[in-house]
Amino acid sequence: MLGYRFPLLLLVLQSAMAQEPVLPAEIVGVWQRSSVMPSGWADVYQFFDDGRFIHNSSQMDCATREISRSGMWITFPEVDHWNNTTTRIMVLDVVQRHVWIGGTYEASTGSCGTDSTLIDAVSEWVVVDPPIRMVLGTTPPEPLGEGSIPTRFADFGGVRFWKWSDDPLAYD
Repeated sequence: MLGYRFPLLLLVLQSAMAQEPVLPAEIVGVWQRSSVMPSGWADVYQFFDDGRFIHNSSQMDCATREISRSGMWITFPEVDHWNNTTTRIMVLDVVQRHVWIGGTYEASTGSCGTDSTLIDAVSEWVVVDPPIRMVLGTTPPEPLGEGSIPTRFADFGGVRFWKWSDDPLAYD
């Protein structure tokens, strides 16, 4: 059974990627991996209308070495499979990473969601060459209701995210 999954995935990807790529306006903005605003941003995607994206690591993960990764994004139109379900394929090409270099770890205090905190590290931009291609199944964004913040939710790669703003620069 396991041997059939990989060829089926390739067939689905080839079928989807043969379609015309699109940058849906409803994706553009700030998407957080939390429906509530904790003491800092959780994992956040910023999708720009020119095809750029930034994936920011959680601000509450004080032990992470990756601050963010960025590159280009595109989606392919919805694909109707044999079982009559609908999906959308999103392709992220990571071309740059923002990381912490050096430093040491100490016990966390304050609003960290981790047991340790990285201190005295230096941030550095690293070019990813060749780019890392990530292929994610996505669900169409669903509205949450009039005047609601966040405004929508969708799944990216099987993980639920909530849309906090239509403006990707609203992340700070």
